[in-house]
Amino acid sequence: MMKLSFSRLDLYLQCPLKYKYRYIDKIKEKPSPYAAFGLSIHRTIQQFFTHPEGVPTIYDLYNYLEASWVREGYTSPKEEASFKENAKKMLTKFYQDNIVNYLKACTVEQYFEVHTNDFIINGYIDQVNKRGNTYEVVEYKTSKNGKSMEEAEKDLQIATYHLAFKSIYGFPPNQVIYYNVRSGVKLGIKVTPQMEEFVMQSYKDIASGILAERFHFQVGIHCHWCDYQKICPDREGVSGGQINFPF
Repeated sequence: MMKLSFSRLDLYLQCPLKYKYRYIDKIKEKPSPYAAFGLSIHRTIQQFFTHPEGVPTIYDLYNYLEASWVREGYTSPKEEASFKENAKKMLTKFYQDNIVNYLKACTVEQYFEVHTNDFIINGYIDQVNKRGNTYEVVEYKTSKNGKSMEEAEKDLQIATYHLAFKSIYGFPPNQVIYYNVRSGVKLGIKVTPQMEEFVMQSYKDIASGILAERFHFQVGIHCHWCDYQKICPDREGVSGGQINFPF
């Protein structure tokens, strides 16, 4: 049975042809410094909230960063050093914001599968916290462009993790927290039944498109940094920094 993660859904929505190149043709992309940076931060935070005994110190957090640091993807030692310095500054602020009411996570990186008749939605939940009798899911982000409350309420990834928790525990979480580590913004989202239906329909539509082999190219700003430009049928449309939009 077909397995779909949010990252696959997101990529297909961005460009079905790029989905084909990555997941059907299995053409590897170049390692990215931003992906390495994000993974390093996520792994560090996981260790912070699963610290074995007592409350972790700031030096514990720095040590976790060193142990979690992903080196692949940087173009030079100078670039890597710059990213690591930014990571340390970001995590210092993160520590200050979270140490006062420090609470160990209930789970981190919890694998899930949501089964339907036609496909399986799978992935990993960043973190689950238990506060009294309530549970919350936390989704960490390190992007420069954070989301507003309105955007987060319509975010398919947040809705996906809501459904994932519900599938595992048998009841919905109290909220899903969108936490942008870079800005420090935390948004508590209550996913509605209407949003549940919308995200499930989105996965159904993507599954239908994949099964029908609908892999057309989708032109957009993402074309500028796409690793598949040289083999894309519309490669002339993105050459020279220009995009020929079809409208």
